[in-house]
Amino acid sequence: MGRAGQGVPCRWDTLRVVQLVGWHNSGKTTLIERLLASALWTNRRVGVVKHAHHRAEIDTPGKDSHRFRAAGARSVMLVTDAWQFHVVSRPLGDVSYDVLRPMVEEVGRALWADTDGVADANQNASANQNASANPNASANQNASANQNAGASTVEEALASPLILIEGFKGLPFDRDPTAGEVIPRCTVDYAGRERGTPAVIFPSGAVCHPDAIAEIAQTIDAIAVPFSAVWPAVQSVGSAPTENKSSNHDAA
Repeated sequence: MGRAGQGVPCRWDTLRVVQLVGWHNSGKTTLIERLLASALWTNRRVGVVKHAHHRAEIDTPGKDSHRFRAAGARSVMLVTDAWQFHVVSRPLGDVSYDVLRPMVEEVGRALWADTDGVADANQNASANQNASANPNASANQNASANQNAGASTVEEALASPLILIEGFKGLPFDRDPTAGEVIPRCTVDYAGRERGTPAVIFPSGAVCHPDAIAEIAQTIDAIAVPFSAVWPAVQSVGSAPTENKSSNHDAA
């Protein structure tokens, strides 16, 4: 897996964002789980930024990482061979685009650094598709076709990593156009509170049943907007955004 901060370019113009909101227990997490497991998103690099209304503790009291935080460390990262776990001790304050931006940036850098897993997944998917489509072809022919198909699919996946923002209902519905676009907001309502039947409601007013996962995934891909359109002051290419870094830390 690649590592963020080691010269990995972050294409903020192709990183895309969309927001999912809903009542407590409306099914937001369930929908995201199903989207991530769907065939359409199998080879996508998807990140999630989730807002919890209650005080949550995802570290383990008594473990070293938790002891560092208890002793006063503002930022602690636990690194294993399989994953990295980063906890930042910082009050959220009022929800705003300025507050949300550094969180999305951090997830975006992690997505851009993760290239190996995407390639492996796409090569496997391409191999399965080619084998089923042409079972009588020779091994060499299938291998060549898989390599070409995999390269194309990997290129497409790398071009559009996606961040799902769950919650943050306090994020403004509109903003000064010179500051950037509004993140598209989808309302998840498995319980049918909004319309009497289970629904996922898109910004246009279009409605899907929550079980129509393929249609929901395609619609989200269609409406998600580039990070650089939401926060246009951020440079479009680079290992990390640089503009107004100190002021963002103060605001967050």
